[in-house]
Amino acid sequence: MYLSTRAKLFWAWVAGFIGFVGTLVGAWSLIRDWFFSAPDMVSQFAQIYVLAVAALLSVLALFRTYQTVRKERYANLTGQYHRIAHAVRDLQTFLERNDPGARGSKKAYEAYLGTSKALTVKVLDQLSAIFSQLTGTTCRATIKLTYPIERTVKGEKKEFLYFYAYARDDASLKRLRELDNWRVENDHDGHHLNPLFASICDRTGSRMHFCSNDLKNYPEFISTSATAYRRLSSAASDAPRNWRERLFGKDWELPYRSAICCAIRQGPFAEIDGADTQIHGFLGVDSESRGVFVERWDAEIVFAVADSLFRPLDKILRAQAAAQKLDYEIRS
Repeated sequence: MYLSTRAKLFWAWVAGFIGFVGTLVGAWSLIRDWFFSAPDMVSQFAQIYVLAVAALLSVLALFRTYQTVRKERYANLTGQYHRIAHAVRDLQTFLERNDPGARGSKKAYEAYLGTSKALTVKVLDQLSAIFSQLTGTTCRATIKLTYPIERTVKGEKKEFLYFYAYARDDASLKRLRELDNWRVENDHDGHHLNPLFASICDRTGSRMHFCSNDLKNYPEFISTSATAYRRLSSAASDAPRNWRERLFGKDWELPYRSAICCAIRQGPFAEIDGADTQIHGFLGVDSESRGVFVERWDAEIVFAVADSLFRPLDKILRAQAAAQKLDYEIRS
């Protein structure tokens, strides 16, 4: 008889509870003899040994069941991985076959870039669905890229990098579209103001990802997203949204508490001599809850998608540059 993952986990907890109750019942006579009668020390220690072994085996059985259930969830999501591969393939095919080229019109580039983003959103929808099923929480997926701004500092022109959300899963995109536009219009998310994200976009490759199951207590986490989401929450309502906020007050501005972020990069490899490392930004998956990611396995999933998106994003960024140049030529 086949049991679902959820059913297996349920019956494992039932068995563990029965074992715990049985241990307590078995320990009652031991406690009674210890306190209310003259104990036979040899017998007492024998009983303690048996009960301790039984309790340890129950804990190990529960832990092993949890590990098995988690691995089974990864196995059950192979269809989702396949759909991500389909979505990336379709994006790549569209980009190659519909590139407007040097003679493309502004309208053609707008349509090309709009469809490219819509196809990228489909990839992120599948990725967020995978992690929502793995963790049993609401997860989001986002691609953050960089753009340069030239500023004059003490009479000298310098280039500064800023992050922007190129694409999000569909549910997040609809909710955060206006906020993301505001963040770009106001150059809100400076590279230098987000040191943790900047570190994984460093061309030296010293750090290519980070994973945290409790961002509030992650010492390196500093993000301009906090002030951006504060603006969103103030515009909507300052009232507490859940029982934790009502009981303990609101002490965390962000809608996520755990995150995995991986660089979207192309490093040098043996078949190409002298190739420089290229980094477009990073791919992030976050969750509303704490303690939900297993870095050992989950980071590899995010890296796999990030790597597959490098070449499509390279084409998209080139198309964006061509469209901006075309727009400049039209206006001039």
